[in-house]
Amino acid sequence: MTTTSATQHDTDTTPRTGSPVVVGIDGSTASNAALDWAVSEAEALDRPLKLLHAHTVPLPWPESMAPVPVPPEADDHVVEDGLARVGHVVDAIGVTAASVGGSAAGFLVEASATAALVVVGGPSHGALGSALVGSTTVEVAAQARCPVVVIRDRLPVTSLPRGVVVGSDGSEGSRAAVEEAFRRAARLGMPLTVVHVWSVQYSGADVLVPDLEVERLRAGEYGRALTAEMVTGMAERYPDVPLQQEVVHGDPRRVLTNVSRGAEMLVVGSRGRGEVTGLLLGSVSQALLRHASCPVMIVRPGAVSH
Repeated sequence: MTTTSATQHDTDTTPRTGSPVVVGIDGSTASNAALDWAVSEAEALDRPLKLLHAHTVPLPWPESMAPVPVPPEADDHVVEDGLARVGHVVDAIGVTAASVGGSAAGFLVEASATAALVVVGGPSHGALGSALVGSTTVEVAAQARCPVVVIRDRLPVTSLPRGVVVGSDGSEGSRAAVEEAFRRAARLGMPLTVVHVWSVQYSGADVLVPDLEVERLRAGEYGRALTAEMVTGMAERYPDVPLQQEVVHGDPRRVLTNVSRGAEMLVVGSRGRGEVTGLLLGSVSQALLRHASCPVMIVRPGAVSH
């Protein structure tokens, strides 16, 4: 997607080499939490940091019409406040900022093509199964070409005994998530927990009701086999990562929300597959973005840290 109008602000630093950690900012408390986390991640990865602020319009802006008006850089208080917030690291990392007119989600997805990571703010509270997460967060998480981390404001303060946790269901999306989780755990020197959640539901005619206990046992064994097959090769590549595998029966939304307590990061896959189907994120990911007790990383099949 192309942006319609932009101005660029480069701080007077020597940028680090490599793809940047990109963070979307809008001046909200969730955005500030995402910015703070992105600073720490850029420092840890030894990557430059890029701040992006989009001035959106209610409807898609036709290419044939005039560009969305963007205020002069000096008048974009969101950008100026963001740069002031990261001032303590300006001398240590390369920091750039851009102010653009158009779709915030589209601009962040475009930036993800050359980013190490995209960081966005998420909702701060809500009941399980409540209203959907904001459309910008969902669209970026479903379509980005690199991993996306969603940071909620005022996350619960917990210790990190679980290290990195990743949800697995045997799909290509979860395979990509497991690979990213191994890399993160190895870099941080943390343990990794791979969680496979399964459930058995039956709605057929009464005369065909199977032995549910047998079906549960079969589903559990299948889940264990899937998880073991997925992690075997990766565990060999990362022999220093302490690994735990859990196969749990239940609602994936509730199980993964529960295991996020005490985790440094919860990593899950996304099945977004393009411009249309990729606009939506599954109910499990939606629930986790709203209720997980730690940052959530969404990894699409084929998405890589550049």
